[in-house]
Amino acid sequence: MYQLTSAVIVPAQKAQRIRQFLENKCLIDAKFRLKHLESDRVAIPLLSVDQELLHKTLSDYFSLGDGCDFELKMVKMMPSKRSLLRSPYQLLIQGLEKLLTDHGYILNKELELDIAKKWEWHEDLVMLPKNSFKHEIWAQFGSELWETISNCLQCKRLARKEVISNNDYRRPQVTLLLGNSGWVRHVDNGIRYHYDVTKCMLSAGNITEKLRISTFDCRHETIVDLYSGIGYFTLPYLVHAKASMVHACEWNPDAVHALRENLKLNKVEDRCIIHFGDNKKVCPHGVADRVNLGLLPSSREGWLPACLSLKSDIGGILHIHENVSTASSNKSEEIRMRIQNRAAEAAAELSATLQGQTPSLPLYRNINQHCGGNSSSSSSTSSIPRQSYLPSDFGKYSMEENYTTDSDDGDIIKIYETLNSDQPLSEKQLQRQEKWEEWAADVAASIRHILEELHCKPWATIVKHIEHVKPYAPHIDHLVLDLECRPAETFSHAGMNY
Repeated sequence: MYQLTSAVIVPAQKAQRIRQFLENKCLIDAKFRLKHLESDRVAIPLLSVDQELLHKTLSDYFSLGDGCDFELKMVKMMPSKRSLLRSPYQLLIQGLEKLLTDHGYILNKELELDIAKKWEWHEDLVMLPKNSFKHEIWAQFGSELWETISNCLQCKRLARKEVISNNDYRRPQVTLLLGNSGWVRHVDNGIRYHYDVTKCMLSAGNITEKLRISTFDCRHETIVDLYSGIGYFTLPYLVHAKASMVHACEWNPDAVHALRENLKLNKVEDRCIIHFGDNKKVCPHGVADRVNLGLLPSSREGWLPACLSLKSDIGGILHIHENVSTASSNKSEEIRMRIQNRAAEAAAELSATLQGQTPSLPLYRNINQHCGGNSSSSSSTSSIPRQSYLPSDFGKYSMEENYTTDSDDGDIIKIYETLNSDQPLSEKQLQRQEKWEEWAADVAASIRHILEELHCKPWATIVKHIEHVKPYAPHIDHLVLDLECRPAETFSHAGMNY
């Protein structure tokens, strides 16, 4: 363990003061410990520097003080505790270097770039990134490679990510490399999740939204959670928000299996009904006070089932997830229009199916058409204020008593004024906020059209809040829109209370 290194030998009673001086001059070699020698002297390890310069520096220092004799020499010294510490990555490199050497290879730059530098922990299972250990040399070692990695990282199981399946189930593509089972347990804000990492996902990036849901008071509410998965949002509604009942809709059988386990694990299975299958067919109608649409990159195909699930007499709140482009280009507008067109096509297809199942529901003709389409329909709503509900800021708001009208827009409006404008936004932040507001207005208008088409009467859609969950990619934000949806007749002429 001892290594020969350059040191300065000084009296023990002055060692600490001299050490501090040498540290200030950046001359101490921190890889070694100070060493006590005979005759009450101490060896202080030094970096390899010009010996004449070092001798002059020390001589000048001691000549200014009361003076003391010193000696420069090579001394066998013990490495410091800090220098003996190795990061998990360094331990992995050491272990793999030995594996390669034992088989007649060397760790060259190409192989080093193929070694994972970061990974995910799931209990005793380590998930390696998708592009790691792909070099053909690693394949020659078989299970010995995975056992070496497991020993270096001190885990029992190994898996490797691949690209997420580009299908409706969006199953993770994960290969189990070491171990017999991919089932893991995860605790998130006091909620326990149990799932198979090779078949289901748990998105850590949505933690802020799950924490926000946990602050809701849903004690007397019925929730519909579309795209429930293993219970990412279902469980916060049940465990923390105390929802009376949650209808969890999911069509991935592996996710449904994990969801059943998680409901039992958290002892809330008596307040949840699982609807296994396609939302278009299994989503309950007319039951929800609140609907969660937690699908990315867009939940637009679930808008019609969500509207159908709201209580028809009083409506409710939609929590709509979407990846929103904030890029200021014509391309972002083209993408938005394509998404809108796909949503309209999906809605039309669904309503055609619903027409056969529920004759009382009107055929959903077009996302931009008013129900009825005749003069009597429009005249019956002429006394109702109309425009889009949209806040001017995303802080705290107060409601203005007066409402404005806009004959060119069919949405009912509510005007807000900010109470929190101490810090002006930069131009870039203002542009970003404008994109969010445009998206919210588009969603509010589209949802109102769906509701009026379904119920043949005026509805109001009110933007209550826009939550920025996380940046998803450059110029793309994961947002959640809290959209309150009510029949227009439920609003008094004087104002609205929530």
